[in-house]
Amino acid sequence: MMDSPVGCIAASGTLAALIPPSGIMVVYTVFAEGVSLGKLLIAGILPGLMTAALFILALFVRLKFKPELAPLVVSRVTLKEKLLSIIWVGPLIIVVVCILGGIYLGVCTPTEGGAVGAFAAFVIFLLRKGYNQKLLMQSVISTV
Repeated sequence: MMDSPVGCIAASGTLAALIPPSGIMVVYTVFAEGVSLGKLLIAGILPGLMTAALFILALFVRLKFKPELAPLVVSRVTLKEKLLSIIWVGPLIIVVVCILGGIYLGVCTPTEGGAVGAFAAFVIFLLRKGYNQKLLMQSVISTV
């Protein structure tokens, strides 16, 4: 049990408290007076990235001494497949930039940033291949 991946998964789950959008930070700003949610979310990025980097370093060191914990899986991925996989992440990056960019630049409040992100996700949904009204209605009904 000591070598199971559960510890790694549990530790990485703590990053949700630091890296935006953080529900804990939103709740904190409700109870703490005079605290800016936008500034708090922006302030969580660097500690979150540093914590993630330390997790990676800890895993690297652990696997350096016990490589059998993560056996090497050999699979050939072409450059074309790698580039195509990046396309799937693009819409997510656009939504995050819309939210955090709007908040950071002072164009919108954090609440409005959430609405901007939802609108950006909706536009991306409309522009993607395979869009149909049935899928849209299923999404709306399951969200409500």
